[in-house]
Amino acid sequence: DHGASWSNPAVPLEKLPWLLDSSEDGADKQWATADNNSSSNYYGSVYVVWGADEPLFFARKPPGKNTWVGAGTDTSATAIVSGSVFAPAICVSGNGTIHIAWHMPLTGAIFYMNSSDGGETFSEPETCANDIGDINDAFPLVPPADFPKFPGGTFRVMTLVSIAPIGASGCIVAWADARGPFPFTRIFYRVRSDDGMWLGSDSGDPLLGTIGFDDSTPVQHFHPQLAVTPSGLIGCAFYEFGKSSDGIFRIDVRLASTAIFTKNFFFLVTVTEKPWDPLVDAPFSHANPAVTFIGEYFGLDVSDEDFCVLWTDTRTGHQELWFSRVATWRSAPRVPPLQPGLVAQLIGGVAVDGGGLAIVGGYPHPIPP
Repeated sequence: DHGASWSNPAVPLEKLPWLLDSSEDGADKQWATADNNSSSNYYGSVYVVWGADEPLFFARKPPGKNTWVGAGTDTSATAIVSGSVFAPAICVSGNGTIHIAWHMPLTGAIFYMNSSDGGETFSEPETCANDIGDINDAFPLVPPADFPKFPGGTFRVMTLVSIAPIGASGCIVAWADARGPFPFTRIFYRVRSDDGMWLGSDSGDPLLGTIGFDDSTPVQHFHPQLAVTPSGLIGCAFYEFGKSSDGIFRIDVRLASTAIFTKNFFFLVTVTEKPWDPLVDAPFSHANPAVTFIGEYFGLDVSDEDFCVLWTDTRTGHQELWFSRVATWRSAPRVPPLQPGLVAQLIGGVAVDGGGLAIVGGYPHPIPP
């Protein structure tokens, strides 16, 4: 019913031995996706990856099967990267290509690999972006677990990767980046085209350019989540941490989007009606009273009509999950028939050269800055 009500949590359909093995300390930072592309040879497959300072593990459930297998002929999960990875993200593009990206703290790089045969085999890992601004490098690490936290905040935070499919075999990757002369993080991204080429700067490009957020704007942008609508509209949801009008540090949820892929995401909205305080009802991270926890998993999904955002919020006095839908431009309301003297309806910052949207004849037209 479009998010109006929700079922109770369900018990697992199957207990997977490789997730219950206590010897695998890195069975964490898991992510899953499915091949929903009807033209793909692997339509209906489900894929799972995980790894936290451990090898990159991969498992799949082929279409029509009720059992999980690894890569190739492995009957259980497979370590497809032997070296350490951290918090891998996974997606599937139009022709069934599987994309996996991750960041290993203190390496200064985002890494990537793919599979074009439904997870039978994978490419060798390659660098997606180098010389990034790792949050672990930019902010003090709090022992004993050595997690960084932002100035003014107590919650742990880190550079985490998000990924979403573009086109037949491409993808877009985003992460929180702390480069620059000021200690403020921004979301950076990199695009891999259908021909396997990485576009833009080798170290990534800023998601928002400098629209309202130059290097000195005193807010932190972090924990991005990417999603792409069936018609190709790209969205990125993320947290914005900074001082509110009463001087208290709080968090808003923001959503940036673009009608078609362009160099910068130029349309930005605030999803939350009011910012929330991460100090409220905050558990300790790994029982460390010096570092709290708000969660690193942030949800974003799409249809052609809506971005659907899921985030942590404390407005009720408890740390809970909150949900909202944001209409895409494809579902923007049509304007009435043109009246004499009415040429277009300007939305966003067009009139002040900030870029945005103009509705002409009832149809939206993106206007860059």
